[in-house]
Amino acid sequence: MLVEISYMAGPALAVAGITTLGSGVTLTAIGAGLTAAGLGLILLNPPVRSVAELEAEAVKVPRRQWLTPAFVALLGTAAAATFVLTATELSLVATMTEAKQTAWVGLAVAIWCVFSLVGGFVYGGLSRGFSPLALIAGMGVLTIPVGLVEGGWHWLVLALLPAGLLCAPALSSTVDALSRWVPSAARGEAMGFHGTALLIGGAASAPIAGAVIDGAGPEWAFVLAGVVGVAMVVVALPFWRRRPPGGGGSGTLLEKESAEQAEPATAASS
Repeated sequence: MLVEISYMAGPALAVAGITTLGSGVTLTAIGAGLTAAGLGLILLNPPVRSVAELEAEAVKVPRRQWLTPAFVALLGTAAAATFVLTATELSLVATMTEAKQTAWVGLAVAIWCVFSLVGGFVYGGLSRGFSPLALIAGMGVLTIPVGLVEGGWHWLVLALLPAGLLCAPALSSTVDALSRWVPSAARGEAMGFHGTALLIGGAASAPIAGAVIDGAGPEWAFVLAGVVGVAMVVVALPFWRRRPPGGGGSGTLLEKESAEQAEPATAASS
C-alpha cells in the first residue's frame, strides 16, 4: 500500500520539482532521498524475523532445501504479476495518447493506484488470505477485456477496477508464501530472488508490450498482459502442488477451514 502511495505521489512531485526547481535540483533531491532511506534502514535495522525465530539457534540452511521447483514457480508468478502491471500501464498510456487525452494520464494512473490501494487495505483486513496463483490468475483474466472499452479515458479506468483491486493483494501474497516456505535463516537471500523476479517481469514486459502496441494496437497489449499472467499460473500449477508442507502463503479458504475443523477433533482425541 505504501508502494502505491509513492507511485501516485512520485511522478506528480517529480514534474512539479522539474518545472519549478529544474531537473538538476530534482534529481539531486531524489538521490539524496534514496540515500537517506538507505541510511535509515541501516540505523533502525527493523527486524525481519519473529521473536521465536530470533531466539532459535542459528543454523546454516542448504540452498537445496528451499530453492525447489515450487519456489522457482513462485518466482515465476511474481514476475508474471509485474509483467501484467507494466503492460497494463503502457497500454493505458498508449490508449490515451491515441485518443489525444494525455493531459489526463497522470490522473488515470493515480486512480488505478487507488484501486490497488483499496484492494490492499481490504485484503490486509481479511482473517484468511488466498493463494498467489488465484490472485494473479484473476488479475490476468480481468485485464484481458479492458482493451474492448471505448468512450473515453474515464470508462477505461473504470474497466481497470476489478483487476486493479487485485494488484496489491497479488504481490503481497507472493511475499507471504515465500516467508512461509523458506526457513528464516535463508529468508534474506530468498527475498533477493523475489525482488529480482519482480524486476525481470517489469523489464521483460516493457519491450514486449511496446512491440504489441506499435504493431497491433494498445488494446491487444491488454490481452497480452492478461494472457501472460494466466499462462504463468498454468505453468506453475503442477510445481505448486509439490510445495513444502504447510506452505502456500495464507492458503485457500478451504484449506484454512479444514485445518480449523481438524484442531478440535485432534484436541478431543488427545
